[in-house]
Amino acid sequence: MGIAVIRLGRISYVNMAPVFHRLVAEVEEVTGVPTELNAMLLDGQLDIAPISSIEYARQIEEVEIAGADHHRVHMRVTFSW
Repeated sequence: MGIAVIRLGRISYVNMAPVFHRLVAEVEEVTGVPTELNAMLLDGQLDIAPISSIEYARQIEEVEIAGADHHRVHMRVTFSW
């Protein structure tokens, strides 16, 4: 049995390139526009992806924000365009 590769949603807009620039991990990148990635994440086709704030509000019981665990979080940065 091989190691599972993380399925990462990546917004295909050029202004998102800096967010993923230094990503050093074995991932399967799936590019798309935000509405496509929202749907794929909620459908279980992606393991992690940026999600729009409105979709997060609609699906608050279904999604988890990265860093939302039982350990102390020193800083969380949320970007909105």
